[in-house]
Amino acid sequence: MDNNIKLLWQEVYDIQSQPVVDAPSQFRLNQICSQLRGQTLSEDQAERSLLLGYIAYHFQGLVQASLDCEQELQTALRLSPGNPTAILYLGHLCFDQADYARAKMHLRSLDLSKYSSASQGWRVLKIRELLVACDFKLGLFRDAWKEANGLLADMDSAGTEDCPIPIELVTTIMGDRQRLEAALGKSDVKALIDKIVSLGEQQQWPPEMLGKLRG
Repeated sequence: MDNNIKLLWQEVYDIQSQPVVDAPSQFRLNQICSQLRGQTLSEDQAERSLLLGYIAYHFQGLVQASLDCEQELQTALRLSPGNPTAILYLGHLCFDQADYARAKMHLRSLDLSKYSSASQGWRVLKIRELLVACDFKLGLFRDAWKEANGLLADMDSAGTEDCPIPIELVTTIMGDRQRLEAALGKSDVKALIDKIVSLGEQQQWPPEMLGKLRG
């Protein structure tokens, strides 16, 4: 990767780490987008498209440039086949757009062992969470229930620092609870929710989330 691209990635990461993206940071994001778009095609075009897609995904509404997140990610994937970051964010994007079949297709194609070896266990858990939520949304209730129980067990053993709050799983279960109870039975759904509550209590999730689960 070109050193200039590396520096731009680091700038974007630094802006993303801020609690609030202030006006100077928004201005800099727009400068970065213009800089990436203004460069000529080269072997780093895939990385530039990937960074534009990343910016479009994380900073939607904060950049003036008209960015098509999916188009940029697809361009990066076309120029760099199998690029895991492009695949990962296409999975996230499709999930956000309620295109659960495509989200599952993208996320299933990732090699999770690479994240584990890179000390990104939290990323593995997050991807697995999204896949479970996809299966629930696609009506694969029994498979999703089984995978959810395994996921919660692994989250419990991961510890607070390496365990993301499974907001998508919680939202899916609570939003579709009646449909899940009809398919799985009330006792199985309650048992799953009880496990989620227990995990949340141990890891000190926000009280409002726990309140919704208990209610």
